[in-house]
Amino acid sequence: MPIPPLMITGVTRGLAGHTERVEMKERKLSTCAILFSREVTNIMKDASPFRGHNGLVRAMVMAIALALSSPQTSGQTGSPMWTALGPYGGYIEAIAIDPTDASTLYVGAEGVAIFKSTDAGASWNKTGLAKPTIYSEIIIDSQTTDHIYATTAQGFYLSTDGGATWTLSNEGLTRTYLTALAVNSANPSTLYAGAWGGVFKSTDGGATWADASSGLGTKFVSALVLNPVSPNIIYAATTEGGVYKSTDSGANWTPVLTGLGDLFVWDLVLDPTRPNTLYAATNSQGVFKTTDGGARWTLAGDGGSTQAFRLAIDPRHPDIVYLGTQGNGVFKTTDGGQTWTEENQGLPFGAMVHALAVDSTTHTVYAGLFQYGLYTSTDGAASWVASNAGLTGHEVSSLILDPDTSAIYAGIRTYGPSIFKSTDGGITWTMTNRGIFYPPVHVLVRHPTDAHVLYCGNSGSIFKTTDGGNSWFPADQGLPRGSAIIYSLAIDPSHPDTLYAGSDRGIWKTTDGAATWSMQGLNENTVYALALPSTSPSTIYAGTERNGVFMSSDEGITWQTVNQGLPDHTTIRALLIDPTDASTIYAGTERNGVYKSTDGGLNWQSANAGLTNLTVYSLLLLPGAPVRLLVGTDRGVFTSTDGGSTWTAMSAGLPGDTRVNALAHDVTTGRIYAGGNNGVFSLP
Repeated sequence: MPIPPLMITGVTRGLAGHTERVEMKERKLSTCAILFSREVTNIMKDASPFRGHNGLVRAMVMAIALALSSPQTSGQTGSPMWTALGPYGGYIEAIAIDPTDASTLYVGAEGVAIFKSTDAGASWNKTGLAKPTIYSEIIIDSQTTDHIYATTAQGFYLSTDGGATWTLSNEGLTRTYLTALAVNSANPSTLYAGAWGGVFKSTDGGATWADASSGLGTKFVSALVLNPVSPNIIYAATTEGGVYKSTDSGANWTPVLTGLGDLFVWDLVLDPTRPNTLYAATNSQGVFKTTDGGARWTLAGDGGSTQAFRLAIDPRHPDIVYLGTQGNGVFKTTDGGQTWTEENQGLPFGAMVHALAVDSTTHTVYAGLFQYGLYTSTDGAASWVASNAGLTGHEVSSLILDPDTSAIYAGIRTYGPSIFKSTDGGITWTMTNRGIFYPPVHVLVRHPTDAHVLYCGNSGSIFKTTDGGNSWFPADQGLPRGSAIIYSLAIDPSHPDTLYAGSDRGIWKTTDGAATWSMQGLNENTVYALALPSTSPSTIYAGTERNGVFMSSDEGITWQTVNQGLPDHTTIRALLIDPTDASTIYAGTERNGVYKSTDGGLNWQSANAGLTNLTVYSLLLLPGAPVRLLVGTDRGVFTSTDGGSTWTAMSAGLPGDTRVNALAHDVTTGRIYAGGNNGVFSLP
């Protein structure tokens, strides 16, 4: 039943120990009503503190805040609004807490962005740094908290306005894959960056860098910590030779290995009240401890877990240390490492903890997980709840709908969960990746007559499910498993056991439902798009990187270029054949917009009037009168009702940076779905 417009006059919210009045003069929220309902459902489902009457009030207000604060494109008055559906979470690698305001947090989600929360993780928004990279560390300047530093696989980023904008600052860095960061809190213009090959130092706030690896060589530095009393003393964890120490501000390094050896060390933390006491998380033997600045190390109790990965210390109670593991969740010690206990209530089973942080004022513990986003504990890790509202840390590469049940499948391009499934229109999502061992998914396709059969193309293989995604198995015999990247899949509608796969090594074909594959040409091309006309399945079109469109009229035995009218060296990201007229084909390109052919690809014409974003990733044709053509671009969705002659923006409700990788249409409900770097959205 449609949700009526909401009339909100004022709500009192009590959250995280404070009460604030949310005043909203009578404001109709009809465009936000669906989002509001879904956010309430998600919050109540995922976070136990919101259960009960008072919890419902808090959940309702949070949902309203999310609905009202979601970044939206300007203009398009009167246009239907896209609604955010998630899935929320991501692969969280870094966490930073504002030292002067515990409600302000930053997290790094691999492959997507750095996100910011101003309500202690209750809701999230992207900062201005949204790059497909690894975010290894985030540090907030303790003296000027609008200054944020981040190390990434692309180098060093600096923000001076609380994350709104960022500057890449790599001058002097001979290695830009940065893995660790430390800041001199007494003199924040002095920074140290660990790299995949040594340490670099800056004395001007990150504007310039110089090598500081003497004695350390080119070892992979996984963590850096400074002695807060004597900041000339620095410790570096390495993955090839234990722990190193510098007593001259990074000018020289010496190994401190007694009792530790050259173990693979993932992380280091230092006791701020007893700076000669450190803990080291090792890859295979658990946690080690030193009380004399690294002169001698001993196993801390039983080590906690042999899968030790991340450490965090409670700065007010430094005998309390938290250990994040690679598959065993969180451990805790309250006696300086003598004993450890598992603290996993509320965490997903087998949680892999890639980031940990403890707030010094509230003692709230934050855990950044692989796949599952951010979890929060307000009771010393005794219990955990998800804190992912608005945290769109999964980039959606592809969308498939089950026409019988309206189930939605979302393929995930970022490293982690592979595939999500929703059976309630996107209100809730479930990971359906059991059996997939090459996680990044680039494409999903569904069997035309059996909705339980799906195929996914990954970075390394092709997988198949015959039970609607509950389990998957590799379907790649004949493919170069582990090395071929599968970007596109197409099923012969007349013979659905025949599939074509486009990869970075050309095209492959199966005629037995993906049991076996054989090479089918174009092996020197990267094939991003495939299309087969339903009336002539022996004809195949392939969109390639920098080589335009190829066509085969003999089921892929031979190929010819069909690029007349296309710009030279065009990259094709999407192909769409009009189901009512197989001679009409649309091609979505990188930086050249949409091209259209009305003669089966022999000739192409530009179709870009009104299309202001010219990198096109997805195409969708909606039947009706008139027929509507939709394109997903690197900045939103556009629609045309005249076959591509003119275009109108259709992005109201989408964040301004939304790259739309996939579009899908539910013929039963009429709803349109868009998937991309901000998750899944629906219209209406």
